[in-house]
Amino acid sequence: MPKSERNLEEREEVEKRKEKIKRTARITKFWLSGVITFLSSILLVLIFRIGEAYWTLWLVEHRKLGIGGALLLLVVVSLLSPAIIEANSNTRTLQGPGHDPRFGPFFTKK
Repeated sequence: MPKSERNLEEREEVEKRKEKIKRTARITKFWLSGVITFLSSILLVLIFRIGEAYWTLWLVEHRKLGIGGALLLLVVVSLLSPAIIEANSNTRTLQGPGHDPRFGPFFTKK
């Protein structure tokens, strides 16, 4: 196979890999936005006491605790979202004993 054809195949493979990374990042962003929206809606319901007549007694008594928990989760998910997107889209394979050439043939998979 000529060198130019090999380079073309390698470039196509790189493009496919980049497209897969972009698609995974889009899907992760979609789900993260859903989680953030869900937590925000819970937080707004608790802050403005929407539908308080239908709440259970423990929720009425511990409303501030619920606000604090929802707010904490919202802040944590919002701050960690870039790291979550990066970890999902650019996964790295971990080296194990069967993949590291420094360990020699004793640890290779059979």
